[in-house]
Amino acid sequence: MIEAIEVNKNNSEHIKELYNLIKSKTFNISHENIPTFNEHKKFVKSTQYRKWYLILKSSNCIGSYYLTQDNVIGLNLLSNDYIEYVEIIKHIINDHKPLPPISSLRSKYFLINANPNNINLIKALKSLDMEHIQDTYAYKV
Repeated sequence: MIEAIEVNKNNSEHIKELYNLIKSKTFNISHENIPTFNEHKKFVKSTQYRKWYLILKSSNCIGSYYLTQDNVIGLNLLSNDYIEYVEIIKHIINDHKPLPPISSLRSKYFLINANPNNINLIKALKSLDMEHIQDTYAYKV
């Protein structure tokens, strides 16, 4: 059974747990290099996520997830375990509702970005009947 604890941006233990998760990530989308701890701390304190949670299992932090104002779900698990992905995504969808759509700005659905090499996450999304709607490419100048 998992438990979601809302991130307290002023709690040094929460900031450390989130940093440990970043350092342990196998699949990255948002950054190429691991930030310094101070850069990370500054990011945590300034981020405007709609909601942000640490994921606990048996009192151990196994990951985190956040919801953005654009109805995007960001998910980071230590294990890259298919079963845990399914369990956590179900938890998120049951506990939260997307914000109302804004034409050309915000989907009426929750969206999840997946690194194309993260086969277990993609498999979990498909098993939950989530529809593959786009592939995104970065122009790295």
